[in-house]
Amino acid sequence: MYEGMDVIGLRGLIAERAAPFGEAGLARVVQAMDYAESKHAGQTRSSGEPYITHPMTVALILMDLGADCDTVVSGLLHDVVEDTDATVRDVSRMFGASVAYMVDAVTKPEDGSDPYLKLVGMSENEPRAITLKLADRLHNMSTISHKSPNKRVKKAQDTYHRYVPLAEHHGMTRVAQSLRELCLPYL
Repeated sequence: MYEGMDVIGLRGLIAERAAPFGEAGLARVVQAMDYAESKHAGQTRSSGEPYITHPMTVALILMDLGADCDTVVSGLLHDVVEDTDATVRDVSRMFGASVAYMVDAVTKPEDGSDPYLKLVGMSENEPRAITLKLADRLHNMSTISHKSPNKRVKKAQDTYHRYVPLAEHHGMTRVAQSLRELCLPYL
């Protein structure tokens, strides 16, 4: 699932795949890539890869799922509020209210409450947030081998019991099946 691609390769593929969004859509996608790349500069994943490869891969998964431009932009930005100094207001000002709403829906609550319940509640107003979260979870589960054994089991259980049924409920059977298969070795 796009593993082994470097940032330059991912950027090129995203730009190529965003062409159907038209000139204005492509410009928004490139702007979101640039913004996310600058915000995540110096961050790495557990695998040692530059962190930006994760939101880029999430954007590509969203494209595979037929997502619209705003959802792909949200995929590129989905971790900037949680993991950098960016705010939901910054995202809204630069990329619009619907993108900011989706990013907020998948951002862990500051008060420590259940992020799944936040997502489900906010998705009533913006169902594309579910697709965004499922793409995020799909990529995280595909790279879970870089996590500690305890984190693998916990993430697999959460995915299996919450996100697989959520994908099924939303008619995303291919995503549900992929998530299920990625969970089974850790259950």
